[in-house]
Amino acid sequence: MQYIILCLLMSLPMLSLQGCSGGTASDTVPFAGVVSKTISGTASQGAALTGTAYLKDVQGTEIRSSIDSNGRFTFIVDGMRAPFILKAGSYYSATESTSVTNINPLTDLCVKKAAVGSSADATYNNPAALPAIMANITYIANSLRSGLDGLYPSLVPASQRDFMNGSLVIDKGVDLVFTRISIIAEAGVFYVYLNGQTIVSVITSNGIVTVNNNPANIASASTVIFPNTGGITDEGNASTPDYARSDLQGTWQFYQMIIDSNNSYWARDLVTIDANAQTVFSDGTNSHGRTSPTVLPRLAITSDGTVTVTSPDPDASTKMYMARNKQLIIGTGGTPIDKSLYIMVKTGSGFQQSDLQGVWKANNLILNGTSSSTSYNVWERGDVNISSLGEAVISNQLKSSGTGTVSTSGRSLNLSINNQGVVTAPGFPSLHGTLTVDKSLIVMVMTNSDGSDAISFFVKTGGTSFSLADMQGSWRTNYLMLQGQTEWGRATTTLDTLGNALFSNITQSSTVVSDFSGRFSAMSTGGVFSASGDWSSLFSGVMALNKNLMIGTVTQDPTGTPSPSLFIWAK
Repeated sequence: MQYIILCLLMSLPMLSLQGCSGGTASDTVPFAGVVSKTISGTASQGAALTGTAYLKDVQGTEIRSSIDSNGRFTFIVDGMRAPFILKAGSYYSATESTSVTNINPLTDLCVKKAAVGSSADATYNNPAALPAIMANITYIANSLRSGLDGLYPSLVPASQRDFMNGSLVIDKGVDLVFTRISIIAEAGVFYVYLNGQTIVSVITSNGIVTVNNNPANIASASTVIFPNTGGITDEGNASTPDYARSDLQGTWQFYQMIIDSNNSYWARDLVTIDANAQTVFSDGTNSHGRTSPTVLPRLAITSDGTVTVTSPDPDASTKMYMARNKQLIIGTGGTPIDKSLYIMVKTGSGFQQSDLQGVWKANNLILNGTSSSTSYNVWERGDVNISSLGEAVISNQLKSSGTGTVSTSGRSLNLSINNQGVVTAPGFPSLHGTLTVDKSLIVMVMTNSDGSDAISFFVKTGGTSFSLADMQGSWRTNYLMLQGQTEWGRATTTLDTLGNALFSNITQSSTVVSDFSGRFSAMSTGGVFSASGDWSSLFSGVMALNKNLMIGTVTQDPTGTPSPSLFIWAK
């Protein structure tokens, strides 16, 4: 399994660490003497670590210390002999003195990189090996400190930059860095990412560690992590960014549409996120017997609203984005085999049945449908008129068919909503949806009577006029394609006032797609728009009342391959 760690390596133009396998105890560490002091520090990873920290001396004596709510720990090391190796969670650190010593992703990297030919776990189990690598640990730590220094604005004090020996504070300085940066490590190579760009690569070869960095990406990393240097306090905290970890805190309804090599199904869970972005799943169900996760992920959010999974098993393929109103998170992820569309809707209170009343535009993806013993995956769209009593009448209904569309007969169902905005249908037990706090969007999953699974998006219409000029700007784009090219995908869509669109920074689950352009057209005053060019009459979309969200369906992918697809754009 890949080892993945949150950390940041910066501003080292080209560094070779020689001699990582050499040295003797007498060469590097004056450890013969009894100490009568303490070792204290902060255990963090972009939030305070919890539980217990451990310390071993060179003779193998182990002691422990509780970690408080601020990540602080203290070891009394009377009668013990240096050097020492420390551990908290999955992270390691080391010291040959009784100064402040922290435990975090960067200290962990120092220990792991110094233990060439071995591992940090092996060193902890056999601390007699510490003297031989302490010089290398110190050298790597000093090099990283120097490289990181250019990342911080001038008002961030030195104590908040020193990951190894500084007086760290959660959510400030280097700990704030940990919340923004991801590193994927595989086969001795560390790749450091921010917003999909490689910041640094770190390579180990024949006992030598080489760090290669990208100065331009490092400069942009600084502006993302500390977006408003004029608002930094004397403790190094950035002024309030567009998005912060506190925006994740709360209760969310989490909906997924999942396609894998054997099954396709929907899933839903109630997810509670605490102040440290740790998740708790409950009330989960799905259409394929899946259980809610037992290993609960921790999330991170950047100042531009990018949401990622950081622990315990970071997932580089999954990326989500928080909408401007901070009530919706949309994303995609998975592997070339498992492809998923993710929607998180923040829950509220005070909803009433009358909130459902009105005319809505529906866009649905339907999986596992069966017709004449042939299975199919399609999109479906139409108009939904919901009365004050919750009776929903669906009309003007179309669904995809091969490279075209077919009309289908309308139908009706009764919908109800509870105080928390959860939408259900009496007599239709699988249907479960959530109305957004601004009451402009309903997200639902269900299993139909023919056994097909669906995810549905109802966008409310009326009361607002729209034009193509409302499209202008940059939109985060997520999509799921069902046949032919079965893919999840995400991109940046840049639109002008005439509806001209450029799709760029495209990432898909298994195929490489170059940038492409197109044009949206014929925006109605009700927010419904079409497309010209390759998509032509095969596409239809709708803009939400807040003008920061668009949802559409199309019958073929940009290459012309029949592939019923659903696209979501968030400004």
